[in-house]
Amino acid sequence: MFKNLPSLLHFQPKFFVGGPARFYLALFYDLVALARPKSIVTLGFGDGEAFFTLCQAVRENRLDCRCVAIFRGDESDWNHDPAGRAGEEYCDEFYGDFARLRREDSRAEFAEESVDLLLINDLDAGAAIGREVSAWQSKLSAQAIVAVHGIKLERADSPKRAWRNWMAGRPNEEFSEGIGLGVGLRSQRLPDPESFFEQLLISKTTAAELAEIYRLAAARIEAQAGRKMAERDKFAFEARKVWMQSLLEDRWKVQRIMEEQGRIMAKMEAATNALRRDRAKAQLVMEAQAEQLKTWAARSAQLQTQRDALKKELRELKAPRIRRSTAERISREAARMRRRIQRFWRSAPESPALAPPLPSPPPPEDRYSAWIAKHEPDKIALEEQRQKASQFSWRPKISLLIPVHNT
Repeated sequence: MFKNLPSLLHFQPKFFVGGPARFYLALFYDLVALARPKSIVTLGFGDGEAFFTLCQAVRENRLDCRCVAIFRGDESDWNHDPAGRAGEEYCDEFYGDFARLRREDSRAEFAEESVDLLLINDLDAGAAIGREVSAWQSKLSAQAIVAVHGIKLERADSPKRAWRNWMAGRPNEEFSEGIGLGVGLRSQRLPDPESFFEQLLISKTTAAELAEIYRLAAARIEAQAGRKMAERDKFAFEARKVWMQSLLEDRWKVQRIMEEQGRIMAKMEAATNALRRDRAKAQLVMEAQAEQLKTWAARSAQLQTQRDALKKELRELKAPRIRRSTAERISREAARMRRRIQRFWRSAPESPALAPPLPSPPPPEDRYSAWIAKHEPDKIALEEQRQKASQFSWRPKISLLIPVHNT
């Protein structure tokens, strides 16, 4: 019969984290597949392995069953429990049509004698286990299965003692793998002979054999999970290897690019240094030229000042211009007009009908002597110039160069 157990035929947990309940996942699967419950309640979510194994058994055996897990703790505990939040998302995604994860006491949702399988998890005190069983006892159906995970925990308030007190007179079996598991029936009526539950809960020989079978099944499940994890790790390693190779190839490409850029930058730096040196030289030349321009500007300003001073002194040395009277100017202009008329008549052609020529005019006056007499200073003016020149603070020497050959 054992070779036909559902867990031995096709069961491999889809949700596996290797927690304390890993030793009993195959047993939980068989309890659901063989008892075919209508309602399952898990008190305490833990890491979710036990609850999701029960849900998987319902799904794969196509049972019309409702599954509820009740999280212990308040809102603060929920906010600090990542396993609970992740489990709620997992439950909604894969088993949302028949399973729920509650954060409060949900006994009011269940009718009397409606729960066919009750799993108490995440409790390590006998008194707490007793309170949970008593609180849910009225909700258990006549043939309900009750399981308590953690009866092997050694506490002052022993969970095993509380389990045995409640199971006194009822068919039950205890398993010692991990932190221990107790499985029993609510009813004191014995199960059918030759049934799975009779061999599990009544026959100590077959119960021991079943315990060994489930121990081996747990080892198989853990080995398969390890193999899958190793395959995932291998795949991740291969992907990482490919990524590393690609990264190394890219690194060499980047290295070559960086080396080429380094050479270009070295050339640019050399050219920049040469430009800096040329700029420094040009700056020195420009500064020298600027200083020279400043010197020339100062010298030019000095020469301009001296030139203006000389002009002023020369103006002072010149004799005052003689201003002629109006009568003299009229007389000079009349003489000039007479000379012009005479030149005009001399240049005109002779005509036989004309009168005899006029007598020749007197010879022209000596214009140079007249200009000298007009512009050159006389003895009195020269004496005044000598006196003023003797009073100059700066007396330059003036030399005149006059050509005397071929002039």
